[in-house]
Amino acid sequence: MLLTAVIATMLSLSAEPARATTTKVHIDGSTYRVRVRGSEVEVASKSLIAIKSLTNRDRMRRAVTKATGCQITDELLVSTSILQGRLACAD
Repeated sequence: MLLTAVIATMLSLSAEPARATTTKVHIDGSTYRVRVRGSEVEVASKSLIAIKSLTNRDRMRRAVTKATGCQITDELLVSTSILQGRLACAD
């Protein structure tokens, strides 16, 4: 009986992980790629040159909101052109 429960639990854990969805978003003339997997989000600038600025970071946040309807939290600036974080959606 216990062995059956353990096997059933292991089979349910081996389910396929959540697939990532990618959305292309335009904000103030700039193009961003927003990739979502579960509650994690990554937004990347599609321009050839990424300038480190508060304006660019604000546009990246707005791109996440436009693509997902949620806010980005726990932000991690990977580079000037990539921002990662978690989604916080209002219920």
